Amino acid sequence: MQLGRRLFYDADLSADGSMSCATCHARRHAFADGNRPHPGMTDQPGVRNVPSLANVGAFSTLTWIDQHVTRLDRQFFIPMMGHHPVEMGMPDRTTLVGRIAGNACYRHLFARAFPRAQGRIDADTIATAVALFERTLVSRDSAWDQARQGRVTLKPEAAHGQALPDDDEAALESFLRALTDVHFLHDPALALPPEACPA
Repeated sequence: MQLGRRLFYDADLSADGSMSCATCHARRHAFADGNRPHPGMTDQPGVRNVPSLANVGAFSTLTWIDQHVTRLDRQFFIPMMGHHPVEMGMPDRTTLVGRIAGNACYRHLFARAFPRAQGRIDADTIATAVALFERTLVSRDSAWDQARQGRVTLKPEAAHGQALPDDDEAALESFLRALTDVHFLHDPALALPPEACPA
């Protein structure tokens, strides 16, 4: 998980080094964005709102457009290298692999994470590592979950999915606290990793 978490937060996964997966999938917003469609690294407007990654490992389909994308390690390449719209703008797999393989910390972490593959760093092992981290983004004890189990009653505005004002950051945070379990939102294991390479 350390490897996937480090990759998820690493802006080197974008063409110009300005965006990581976490740029759009922010932990404080339940691994979503909280805004209207997020622009990509070229500032080209996004087409859809950024979905939350909470419980993404249990989803049966992973994109709005291509309902046949059912594996996280395959979905990884859509924002990474897609061009309609440009999100992270990585030009190709060779560039991606060159960036990651050129980092001594990543070579160390890949060797630990993929011992049977002799620590091979390629586009597929990069995607697999990120997908493994994304599968740990599990939220199962939110107020909504508790209400479904009959343990609590949701406030009427939460139960009806009342729309929040676009510019009210405090209201959004309050809404997320009500509908996301606290452990999930604040679990240090899901946060930005330390800069130092783990031993």
